[in-house]
Amino acid sequence: MPDSLPSTPSPIESTKSFSVQSDKESSITNDMGFSDDFSLLENQERCEEDLLQLLTDILNYVMCKGLEKSDDDTWIERGQVFSALTKPGISIELLRPSEEIKLILLQKMLEWAVTENREAKSNPVTAENAFRLVLIIQDFLQSEGLVNSNMWTEKLLEDIMLLFDCLSVWYSESPVWVKLSQIQIQLLLGFIGKGNLQVCAMASAKLNTLLQTKVIENQDEACFILGKLEHVLSQSIKEQTEIYSFLIPLVRTLVSKIYELLFMNLHLPSLPFTNGSSSFFEDFQEYCNSNEWQVYIEKYIVPYMKQYEAHTFYDGHETMALYWKNCYEALMVNMHKRDREGGESKLKFQEFFVEPFNRKARQENLRYNNMLKQLSSQQLATLRRWKAVRLYLTCERGPWAERKQNPVHWKLANVENYSRMRLKLVPNYNFRTHEEASALRDNLGKFQSLFNYLLKIRCYWC
Repeated sequence: MPDSLPSTPSPIESTKSFSVQSDKESSITNDMGFSDDFSLLENQERCEEDLLQLLTDILNYVMCKGLEKSDDDTWIERGQVFSALTKPGISIELLRPSEEIKLILLQKMLEWAVTENREAKSNPVTAENAFRLVLIIQDFLQSEGLVNSNMWTEKLLEDIMLLFDCLSVWYSESPVWVKLSQIQIQLLLGFIGKGNLQVCAMASAKLNTLLQTKVIENQDEACFILGKLEHVLSQSIKEQTEIYSFLIPLVRTLVSKIYELLFMNLHLPSLPFTNGSSSFFEDFQEYCNSNEWQVYIEKYIVPYMKQYEAHTFYDGHETMALYWKNCYEALMVNMHKRDREGGESKLKFQEFFVEPFNRKARQENLRYNNMLKQLSSQQLATLRRWKAVRLYLTCERGPWAERKQNPVHWKLANVENYSRMRLKLVPNYNFRTHEEASALRDNLGKFQSLFNYLLKIRCYWC
């Protein structure tokens, strides 16, 4: 048998294994590499999240604490932050989408507003700021929330309901407070219609509590609430989701409140009884698919619902559109002012710092170069003087005359006459024979000597 490597198993040594990395070890190595990459990704995401929270905290503090007034100019300054987030071309420079940053900032502003109104309930400035903030949140949810349903978060619902409770909007007949109560109902209906079970349960319970204590006297408002709830109900029944179970107590309360106001006894004779009926859950689910209910909703409820929306909320949308327009214009003016001040500061910096520095640098460079030229001239003069003295001392008749005199080489002087002729010879102290260059040209230089050496070695071994 031919010799084999020590690590190679032989037929005799059947228990000896190859010295190769096992599959288990390789899998462990791969898992470690994957875990390292995953930990790096987690650390990066955590750093980005911490940075986002820190910057939004700073913005919130500056917007709420730095601007304590509640007039239009103050809120235009606050709105410039949101306008800057939606400025064209800024989204590519953000760590998170602009709507997500807006949501985080609005949640922090809500927490601040809740704290301020709890501490100072009779302060008109904090109440006015809370009212303006609610309008911004309403506009944000009605614009960004229609595109991205993730904006209707549970935390936002909790904070905004806390703010409404602190303001006690249902215990005042002021037009501002009536407007806030209408916005609260609209927002609750919006949270109910976004399909999140947890958010829908909280919003339904809150709206049910409000309807139990609220007296509904306006038919348009009743049609608005019923129309919005019916849309969510029909969608839940069609998709067979659990949202229907959260809406049934709310629908029962609403129907009992508006039964006579909307003449349901005339239009809906087959409507299941809401007072103490144990089978109302199943009966109303079947009744929603009936022709009677659908015709009633389509012909009587939906037109009044749209009329109420246009009459109640259209002016608010127009006001907010004008507000955002003013914020954007103020942002552009401030950016132009900042750029202009930056340009002026740059020119002043050029005038008082850069130009004097460059002037001084040029003077210093000129002085340094002149000094180098003087030193070089002095060195050349000294070298020429030394060569002349050395030649004088080592010439044939000099005191240090060398026994073997080097040959003296001559060259034409650089001095020319009127005919451009150089008629004088001067010693050439830098004479070279250029033998090395000539030998390299004729292949007789170092390469030829190396070739001869290799040739001698070859002849020796032969």
